[in-house]
Amino acid sequence: MSPPAPTDITITSDSSSQLTVSWVHDTSTPNECIGDRCHIVNRYQVTYSDGATSNDAFADLRTGTKHTLPITGLTSNTAYSVNVFAMTSREGKYSDASETENADTVPLQVSQTRNSSNPAVSSITLQWTAVSGHSPSLRYNVEWNPSGATGSNISVAETAATIDGLTASTRYSFTVTAVNDGGSADPSESSMFSTLPNQTNLPSLTRSSTNSTTQINVEWNKPPGGDDIVDYVVDWWLSSFDGSMTSSGIVTGATTSSYTIEGLTPGETYDVTVKARNSAGAGQPSSSARHTTNPDFIKNLSVKRNSTQPDKLLVLSWETPSGTGDNITIKYQSLTEHTMNTTSVEFEISQTSLSVVPGNNYTVTVTVRSKGYESTPESIDTNSKPSEPSFVVDVFTNELQVNWTSPDGHYEGLAIYFNNTEIAVRDSGSYTLKDLKPYTDYGVEMYSWITNVTGSVERSRLSSATYKTLPGAPPQPIFNSSLSDNAESSTNTITFVLPPNTFSEENGPIQYYAVYLAFGDSPNPTPNVTNMRTCESLATGDECVTLWTDDQGNLVQGNVPQKTKRSVLTRQTGSIQFIIGDGSVTLSPWNHTYFNYPLQPNTGYRVAVAANTGNEEMTATEFYPTITTGDSGTIYVFIR
Repeated sequence: MSPPAPTDITITSDSSSQLTVSWVHDTSTPNECIGDRCHIVNRYQVTYSDGATSNDAFADLRTGTKHTLPITGLTSNTAYSVNVFAMTSREGKYSDASETENADTVPLQVSQTRNSSNPAVSSITLQWTAVSGHSPSLRYNVEWNPSGATGSNISVAETAATIDGLTASTRYSFTVTAVNDGGSADPSESSMFSTLPNQTNLPSLTRSSTNSTTQINVEWNKPPGGDDIVDYVVDWWLSSFDGSMTSSGIVTGATTSSYTIEGLTPGETYDVTVKARNSAGAGQPSSSARHTTNPDFIKNLSVKRNSTQPDKLLVLSWETPSGTGDNITIKYQSLTEHTMNTTSVEFEISQTSLSVVPGNNYTVTVTVRSKGYESTPESIDTNSKPSEPSFVVDVFTNELQVNWTSPDGHYEGLAIYFNNTEIAVRDSGSYTLKDLKPYTDYGVEMYSWITNVTGSVERSRLSSATYKTLPGAPPQPIFNSSLSDNAESSTNTITFVLPPNTFSEENGPIQYYAVYLAFGDSPNPTPNVTNMRTCESLATGDECVTLWTDDQGNLVQGNVPQKTKRSVLTRQTGSIQFIIGDGSVTLSPWNHTYFNYPLQPNTGYRVAVAANTGNEEMTATEFYPTITTGDSGTIYVFIR
C-alpha cells in the first residue's frame, strides 16, 4: 500500500521570491511491506504552480514529524498553489497528494510616485507605477503626513488615488506600499506635494510675445482686491510636456507687471501663466498663453560646386541649428533667368545638393521653419559653372574643321583654344583651322564663358580632344642619280634599286610604291602622278604604271589589306629592288589591276618611282636617263 499523505500544510511568505512550506508526517514505522521486505518514506516532493506553469522541489527525510522546505526563485506578487507528496524507497511509489494550500509572494517596492494633475486647494491626486505580478489580493496603502480631515491613510486596488480634505497651502509627504495576503513590501520613497493657497483673486495675463530665439516677454494686470500681494510667480513649460516640467521665475515687488523669460530653446512652444503671492502663498494661475520662440537661424552657410557636375549641381552646407524645427527651407533665385526654386530638407540635415541651370548666377536663401514660424533668413550669392560646348572635328590633310553645338544653359561667349591662341566664335557653327602640317597631332579645345556673381569672367571646363591631320604626299626627293657606267640590261627586263630614305615620311608613312615607265624620251622631267593607266601599249613619249609594291618592296597581289597599313613613321632601312617586265600582275591601293608586261629588246625606256602615304596623293622621282634593253645580262639603276 502507498504511504499516507503529509498533513498540516502551512506556507510562510518569506520575500518577493521565496515561500517556505511546512508539513507533518510520521516516518517512525515502515509505510509499505511486500513479503518480508518493507519500504519507508525517504523523500518528499513539493509541487507548486502559479496557474500557468508547474514546478517540483524535493526535500530529503529528516528526523521527527515536522518537515520544511524553502522554495526560491519565485515571481513577486504571485499566488501559488502547493501540494506535498511522500516518496518511498521503492521507485515511483508516491503517497496521495496533501491538501492544496495557497500563498502569495510578497510584492516589490513601488518605484515611482507622482502628482498626476495640478494640485488643488484641498486635494492632491497621486499616481504610481504598478508592481509586477498578478496576485488577486494586491492592494496599495497610501499614507501621508501631516494628517488631514479624512485621516492619514487609505487602501486602494488601483494605481492612483485622490486624497481629499487636505489643508490649503500645506506641504505633504506621501508614501505608497504594495501589500497582498503574503505580506507588505517596503514603502516607496516619500514624495512631497503641496496644496494651493485659498485665494480667489487672479491676475490677468494681458500680453506675452516673442521676437527672440530664447526669450518670451510677459505682461499682466494686478488682480482686483490684491492689496496684500507681495510678488508674482511666472511659470512656463514646454507645451508638449503638459506642465510636467515647469520652470518658474519670481517677480519681486507688488507694482511690477512684466517679466522676460530667458534661456529658452529656439523653435519650441511654451505655455506661460502668472500667479500672485501673498503671505499665505501663491494663488491660482492665470489663464495660460502659448507662444513659440523663433527658430534658430542658419550659421556658417557655404556653397561649392559638385566635383563631377559643377555646371548642374551646387552643394550647400551649414551648421546644424540649435533647438528644434520642422524643416529647413532653401530658396534659390536665378539672377540670370529671373526664376525661383524652393526645396526643403529635414531639420537635422546640414547639407544638400541643388539642381541648377548651367552658367546662372544665384542668390540662395536658407531659413529654419518651426511650428509655423521662420528664422531670420541667411543668404549667399553663387553661380553654377557654364557648360562646356561639345564639338566634332572633320580631318583633312592641311585643315581641321571644328563643328560645335551650343552648350546647355546660359553662356555669354564661346572660344576655340588652339596653338596657344583663343579664337572667339559664335553660337552653333563651324570654324576651319588652316595651313596645318599633314599627318600631325593637334590639340583642339573649346570653352564657354560667363560673367559670374563677382563680376569676373569664368570659363567652363575645357572640352578637348587631339586630332591627327591626314597624310599628305611625300616631299619631293632631294636628289636623283644617273646610271652606272658598267650597267647591262637583259632582253625583256630592267632591274634597278631604290636606296634607303629616298622619300621623306614627314607627311605620313610610305604605304605603297608605283613604278612609272616611259617609252623613249618623256616630254616631262617627272611622271604625271594623276595618270595611273596600266602599261598595255606604249607609243613614243607615253608613260604608264607598270607595277605596285608595298613599303618593303613586296608585290601587291590580291585584295589590298587596308588595316595593315602603317600608321607610325618608320624609316626605310634597306634598298628596294624593282624588276620591270617580268610579267607579274599587281594591284593598286584602289584594287585596280596592273600588268608588268615584258619589255621589247633593244628598246630605250625611262623609269621613275612614285610614293604614296595612304591617300590619293603621290610624289615621284624624276625620270632617269634612257635605259636600253640588251640581248643579255642585267642592267641596274641606282638612285642614290
